[in-house]
Amino acid sequence: MADFIDKYNLNINTVKRVLIGLFVFLVLFLFILLVRNTFAQVTPVKEVSFLSNNSSYVDNVGGSFKVVEKVKWSSSNEAIVNFKLSTNPYENGKDKDIILVINDSNFVNRDSYNKLKDALKVNVKSILSNSKNKIALVTYDSNSKILSYLNNNYNSLITNINSIGINRGTNYYAGLSSVDEILNDYKFKNDREVIVLMTMNSYPTLNSPMEVSEFNYLKEKYDKVKFIAVQYDLKNEILDEVRNISDENYLANTNNIDKIINIVSKRPTKYNEFIINEEIDDKYFDIVGNINSDIGKVKKDGNLIKWDLSKELISGFDGEISFKIKLNDKYRNLDGLFNVSKNINITSSIGNIKDNVSSENSPTIKNNYDVIYDPNPPKGCVLRNVPTTKSYSIFDMVKVKNNELNCEGYQFEGWEIVNTVKKVNDDYFIMGEDNVIIRGTWSKLKVNLSMEGSVHSSLGIYDLLKANEVNDSYSNGIHSLSKTNNPIYYYQGKSNNNIILGGYCFKIVRTTKTHGVKIIYNGVSSNNKCINTSDDYYMSNYNFNKYSHSLSDVAYMYGERISIGKIKNDKYKFSEKIEYSNGIYKLIDSKEELSNETRYTCLDDEDSCDKVYYITSYDNNNINYLMLHGDKNINELLDRVFSNNNDSYIKYYIDNWYKNRLIKYSRYFEDTTYCNDRSVDNNFVFNSYKRFDEKNLSLDCSKVDSFSVSKKIGNGALTYPIGMLSIDEAMLTKGSIDNGKNFYLMSPYNYNGSSYVFTYKGNELVSNNNIYVRPVISLKGNVKVIDGMGTKDNPYIIKLI
Repeated sequence: MADFIDKYNLNINTVKRVLIGLFVFLVLFLFILLVRNTFAQVTPVKEVSFLSNNSSYVDNVGGSFKVVEKVKWSSSNEAIVNFKLSTNPYENGKDKDIILVINDSNFVNRDSYNKLKDALKVNVKSILSNSKNKIALVTYDSNSKILSYLNNNYNSLITNINSIGINRGTNYYAGLSSVDEILNDYKFKNDREVIVLMTMNSYPTLNSPMEVSEFNYLKEKYDKVKFIAVQYDLKNEILDEVRNISDENYLANTNNIDKIINIVSKRPTKYNEFIINEEIDDKYFDIVGNINSDIGKVKKDGNLIKWDLSKELISGFDGEISFKIKLNDKYRNLDGLFNVSKNINITSSIGNIKDNVSSENSPTIKNNYDVIYDPNPPKGCVLRNVPTTKSYSIFDMVKVKNNELNCEGYQFEGWEIVNTVKKVNDDYFIMGEDNVIIRGTWSKLKVNLSMEGSVHSSLGIYDLLKANEVNDSYSNGIHSLSKTNNPIYYYQGKSNNNIILGGYCFKIVRTTKTHGVKIIYNGVSSNNKCINTSDDYYMSNYNFNKYSHSLSDVAYMYGERISIGKIKNDKYKFSEKIEYSNGIYKLIDSKEELSNETRYTCLDDEDSCDKVYYITSYDNNNINYLMLHGDKNINELLDRVFSNNNDSYIKYYIDNWYKNRLIKYSRYFEDTTYCNDRSVDNNFVFNSYKRFDEKNLSLDCSKVDSFSVSKKIGNGALTYPIGMLSIDEAMLTKGSIDNGKNFYLMSPYNYNGSSYVFTYKGNELVSNNNIYVRPVISLKGNVKVIDGMGTKDNPYIIKLI
């Protein structure tokens, strides 16, 4: 070595540096390789898919299949394995004549009706993609009608489908009679298949059980015809009445009606063979309990599973099995990643297609995950005391750390769980099958907050909210509803929004359009704190209204009390519009079928009457109605019912609380609006319920339903500037006002003979039930906050003069 160095005049220090550099590079390379391998090993694969080899499932080739295997923990040492099989229909190759016999009456709702028509149009196009196929179209309700005989004119068939309306009565016998009329002169050929595809979305109400004898007659007369029934949006099991008039029968709903019609109209064949064999990896798991299957036969032999669907599975349909596996005891307390199976083999045979899929791919499952604390530091902040990442086993109960973080110019609001987890309470959650990220939340302090953290006396409550807006959407705290010149600021999630006024604790909800701040009652304060607050006895359980059988009982104030009536759904005339003159109502363009549009009726078969009724809801058996008393339409009736002449019980209750508790502080309150939105749509669904159901909240409210003291900003019906929250405002808070108690909101939920009102938990309560009361007032925006940080033990304090 020395001679080598001397020969090339190398410096010994240079050689040392080179060797050391090579050593360091080698160590880093090995480290990176190790880290890569480590991460590759700890990433679970919860789902694997197996596709047929000899026919393309992706290209919808007939007889192709896809098997998806999933695994999920069900307890700390047991997991559920699920196989879901999907197949594409394999047709028998014959040209087809298909008679579609469509039930056009008594749909569950208009969506059900629309989905059926859409499915028919899509599948007519699919059937006629073979130009030799033909389709006939029959509709039936109380009677039947042949819309078209067998033909392959696509445009004509679509026109006839579009003409299908919603009618009344259901006569299976009439539908089958029309089939006889179509087939009477039909010339049967061996190379063509004849199918009667009949939909049923209602029980037979006429001529039953004559349909059974008619079916038997047709089967004897046309023995080559296959009768297929599709029971649509009608119970979850095939009716005997449907089974009795079909060779094959299937259940369908709005989600799968398109697929069901597509499959059964193709008359797919069964698989001669379809077997799935899997060997569970017994190094880690044992199979426990029963194996649940919706089709086929499943056998278990030790750790071998055999699912045999041969001669039973119809191509185009799906299958599913699930079973439990138990982690061997020696791995129970070890963190690891475990293979579910050793191998899987799938064999199938249908028509001239045979397939064999073998694979050692397996879903894997991990029994430990990390809880990672992301301090989410404001720009320029270096944080200390951040909790370290820690690993937990599945189903462990995890406590959220309460480490306080500090950053100059910002207030630490606490820790927020980013993932969706199963919470035990605000401090604990159950560990699931993913890493959990817990993020720090911050709010920016306004420059006029003192060094001690108290609020300076020059800070108005509106400016306090505006200055401390949180800019990111996921954090708790103050957000703005819009970025306009006049945004609404509101608290969401677990927030420091506690405030004291006159010895009472409130929670800040949101700002108003006039820069006021709505606050909601939250108990009696103790030593200027809102911890474990007791309640004013006035806030004990109370009812919204004394009764619950009138439409007016959903109203904060009301006029005339009227109640819903009920009568058997029968042969009446119905209309979308009415005229009223000299005490007589006239139905305009009346129809014999009841629909969501034709809501007016005389409850007889006449076009005029001295008493007319508006149908609020209906089904196959009954009609619910309101009777008009000289009103020109339903809107005039609603105006009469909801005129603001009488106080609800809860308004009387809240007004008295204000008069006895808060009236001396009235100089601090603004007159704002409280929304009791009593508007309904054409189907007599309250718009407040629709917004809740569609998660489409709005803080706008019609003037007639905006309760206020002054008529300049609302309806002027209030005596005092106090009210309640609407469902929209409650949804906006996302838990920031939650105190563990359910309480009435101001929004109607439903009226179906009983009146229902929203509660804070997002559900309904009959209006004369007793429940907790939390009034709302609105502070003027310039009311000064002189102390506090908004926490329960250090709430904001209002400056009283």
